[in-house]
Amino acid sequence: PVEKVIRLVVIKEIKGAQYGLQVETAVRDRLAADDKYEDEEEEALEKVVEFFRSKYFKKNSVITYHFPANSPTAEVM
Repeated sequence: PVEKVIRLVVIKEIKGAQYGLQVETAVRDRLAADDKYEDEEEEALEKVVEFFRSKYFKKNSVITYHFPANSPTAEVM
């Protein structure tokens, strides 16, 4: 296991609801392709969408995803 960090810099203003929907679609499609999309993953994705729903990202906003080495849970900063 290795710790991972992904840093995204927004290049065009976007509503959090739009961003969350794009994340949900991409992750769901990837998990479904690997036959790993089940109820637990669906619930987790709903939480991600809900988290971003009230956000608004201006140009140059930063979204950081942190994946600890020994945890199945990602942190969004």
